[in-house]
Amino acid sequence: MGDSAETIALVVPWTGGPSPRGLRELVEERLLPIQDAGPEQARRWVEETWREMDERQRFVWNRMLTGGFRAGVSRQTVLRALGEFAGVEAAAIAHRLLAPWEPTAEFFRSLLSSDGGGAAVSRPYPFHLACPLDAMPETLGPRQHWCAEWKWDGIRVQAVKRAGSVFLWSRGGELINRAFPELAAAAAGLPDGNPAVST
Repeated sequence: MGDSAETIALVVPWTGGPSPRGLRELVEERLLPIQDAGPEQARRWVEETWREMDERQRFVWNRMLTGGFRAGVSRQTVLRALGEFAGVEAAAIAHRLLAPWEPTAEFFRSLLSSDGGGAAVSRPYPFHLACPLDAMPETLGPRQHWCAEWKWDGIRVQAVKRAGSVFLWSRGGELINRAFPELAAAAAGLPDGNPAVST
């Protein structure tokens, strides 16, 4: 067996009971209440849920219970898949996900919208990260056509000023104005960026 989650999924018999309607119900109505339940109540809920599931559903449920539920899909793969599904550039999807968002149907529709999805004024541009060359430097053409910069130690921060407000973003997508008030104050003197940039 791969792990205990798979073993339990194969060993526990399915009684043919009604299966949970979907992942949202499974998490919100089954998994989250277990965290606050006592040991006996939690055990009863887990066993009841097992009896309602087939083998594949039990496997996912067990992984969620043990904290071992990892899809193993890179962020870039998800962005590319969403972009192909919606007919939108993956970079536009990445840009829309950088600002704070809530997992709602309305947000998902705006995320996949072809018209920019009403992006927030505060949203930063995607961060450009270092990447390895696919070939030797000699294959990149004349050096006067190159653009390079020093890579200093520290953290990457992006200052965005739009509509008169300043937003300092970390590479991880966190607003850090309060951590660097002096930088936010200095950026306040910058001209406003284009508020229409939403993709």
